[in-house]
Amino acid sequence: MSLTVVDPSNAPSFTQQPQSQSVKAAQPVQFSAMVVGMPVPTLQWQRSIDGANTWHAVVNGGSISGAGTASLQIGAATISMTGQRYRLNAVNSAGGATSQAALLTVEPVDIPLSWTGSAAITYGQALGGGQLNANSGGVPGDLVYTPPPGTVLPAGSHSLLVAFTPTDTNTYSATNRMVQLTVNRAPLTIRANDQSRPFGQSNPVFTIGYAGFVNGDSTNALVSPATPSTTATASSPLGSYPILLGGGSADNYTITRINGTLTVSYTHLTLPTKRIV
Repeated sequence: MSLTVVDPSNAPSFTQQPQSQSVKAAQPVQFSAMVVGMPVPTLQWQRSIDGANTWHAVVNGGSISGAGTASLQIGAATISMTGQRYRLNAVNSAGGATSQAALLTVEPVDIPLSWTGSAAITYGQALGGGQLNANSGGVPGDLVYTPPPGTVLPAGSHSLLVAFTPTDTNTYSATNRMVQLTVNRAPLTIRANDQSRPFGQSNPVFTIGYAGFVNGDSTNALVSPATPSTTATASSPLGSYPILLGGGSADNYTITRINGTLTVSYTHLTLPTKRIV
């Protein structure tokens, strides 16, 4: 009679593979697998950060636990973890097996960045808190505006951009918003100054007054100059004649023209006096 000894041991094999996971930053992640074997296999999760070229054992610590079990727990995923791959290695005296790799994708948490812009402003008003007022919804970070505060924009429609860089780049990613701002033309009054002259003389050189220039502008802001003129000539009879303004335009101003008045008056003569003895 012979005795046959049956070895009950068998190498590990996987009955459930770990699955790839896609989560938002700061959310927990779990990779799980099911493995059988006799004796009970020793388990070890491994991680690759270079596209599965090299693998290293996962170590418990921080937000990571279960590195030596069938279920690996990551308490809070970070953006820097995206692209990492995880697999489970199982070994016993009968052999070993390695699971398929599972990919981790971590998407940034949406930043509640809001910016409604502002009502139209008038040329000459510098950009400030009334226009550059984006809100990051309490997420700490830096708001950078283009154009920056203090900029005086020309009249017209403009795109304003804000770029937000979060302090916590493990959870949030940089984002931006754009709004439109209308800059209306500023009011500018051009007035022909009133003048006078004696009858029979040539018209004087007419002068013009301006009211409403902003932002350090002067007549160089005019695309075309205003020109005063009158119908009165040296032989025109006594009376008042309009000094008419023609021309005068500017990209950043809405112009109001006010005519002046030329008054032609008597000529005052000084006669020599004769002494009476």
